[in-house]
Amino acid sequence: VTEHLMEHLDREVALRDLAELVDLSPEHLCRAFKKSTGLPPYAWLMQRRIERAQTIMRTEPRLGLTQVALAVGYSGQSAFATAFKRITGLSPSQWRRVQD
Repeated sequence: VTEHLMEHLDREVALRDLAELVDLSPEHLCRAFKKSTGLPPYAWLMQRRIERAQTIMRTEPRLGLTQVALAVGYSGQSAFATAFKRITGLSPSQWRRVQD
């Protein structure tokens, strides 16, 4: 499931689809996923998206934040900035400045 999520970071993945991949109910998948990774599937996915965004921002510093947001599965810069700040404590712009 984690491999599938990593391959599809830029897309919405339904819990039902993930559960079907491993032939479990969505509820059982959530319990097993959290036991295995320490996080529910959605929280784990958000962590990985932000980590990927940080990598992109480090390796492609001139890329706009909207393009970074789209590359990691957010519909726009606003949703990306909200999630980024919730996870890192900094806005994407602040994080970029700290990295310089």
